[in-house]
Amino acid sequence: VGCDFCSVTRFNGPKIRRRPIDQIIDEWNNTDRRFVFVVDDNFYGITAKHAEWAKEMLEAIISRTKRNRTWFSQTTINMGDDVEALRLAYKAGCRAMLVGLESFNPESLKKFGKGINSKVVGRYRELVDGFHQAGIAVFGAFVIGADEDTEDAVPETVLRAIRLGIDILQVTNLTPLPGTALYDRLKAEGRLLATDYPRDWERYTFLETIYKPKNVTARRLDETMFTLRRAAAEKPWPFKRALKSFLRTKSLSTSLFVYGMNRGWAKMAKGQVARDCKRFAGVQTDPAHEEKYRLAYGLWPGKTESPAPKE
Repeated sequence: VGCDFCSVTRFNGPKIRRRPIDQIIDEWNNTDRRFVFVVDDNFYGITAKHAEWAKEMLEAIISRTKRNRTWFSQTTINMGDDVEALRLAYKAGCRAMLVGLESFNPESLKKFGKGINSKVVGRYRELVDGFHQAGIAVFGAFVIGADEDTEDAVPETVLRAIRLGIDILQVTNLTPLPGTALYDRLKAEGRLLATDYPRDWERYTFLETIYKPKNVTARRLDETMFTLRRAAAEKPWPFKRALKSFLRTKSLSTSLFVYGMNRGWAKMAKGQVARDCKRFAGVQTDPAHEEKYRLAYGLWPGKTESPAPKE
């Protein structure tokens, strides 16, 4: 897709290259693992030709593989419109797709170069529902730190994503990886903060703001990310999220996958909070942010709003 923050297109080139299906099926049949991550940056693709190949691949998995296994991969949001591809994917064992939604702000998406998303951001819910109707969970990835983002971006993104129906949520700091258009732009604007190389390469981890944002300080943005991880580490939410996924997808295997991934995320958040607690000692969560986290991580299935106050 060529997002300005992504190293994939810069490193591999813009063309999607496919291995022969026979070769893939042979590897599939000789893999013992019951659950696999199909490491494809865009399984479905962005053109009609890409989509036809993906469906041919799925049909081959269904008809020619020797054992059933569950798996997940990565795709673009446009796959949510293809009922046939999603049906085949579930039948082939797919239980989740990681989708780079990135932001709810159309202007941010345009600046990121995420044209495929900026055209359908108003249809995010409809497209996410398409995955769910096929029994497939959505592993939604978002980045925080666009020029339009303020300190409220973290809790607002989290709550909107959960209300959208995202089953597994990944929120990371916008990171200017070397070689990307984002890195070149921020360097030219004098906005990079971590430039003591090679030592500072250790800070390019998607867990720290290493440049100067426009509408919030780097420190404050990191504080809001810390309070997000603290909320995720403190609340017993993975089971509730899995139950929501089951009600949406009607798939037990999908909901079990969602539970396992979210339990792992909660564990990682807890570990990261422990490592960062000294750095962010004394940081208090904004009451408005805390309410959004309570709604995002504390609601039972079916509830999307806090109770209305009594007159």
